[in-house]
Amino acid sequence: MKNESCRGRAQLLDVGPAAGVYEVDYTIYSFVQRYKQVGGLPIVREVFSADIRSVSGYLLRNGLYELKRDSGEICKLRKTGAVWELLAG
Repeated sequence: MKNESCRGRAQLLDVGPAAGVYEVDYTIYSFVQRYKQVGGLPIVREVFSADIRSVSGYLLRNGLYELKRDSGEICKLRKTGAVWELLAG
């Protein structure tokens, strides 16, 4: 089992038609658990969640976003209501 979280301040780019750029504070949580099966392949369960808030207090709309972190890494996210989903790739 592995639990990780990372936090910081970054730029959030709206990939949709609005094409806005926002400065945000973020926390990304990662939970990975591996189950061994007797005589079978192991099962890996990964759960990711994110908490993203605009520094200016601007309300972020539902849609697709890219989070550019200080490390240069880009995370792709989808916002639906109050839920942020980390997308693969």
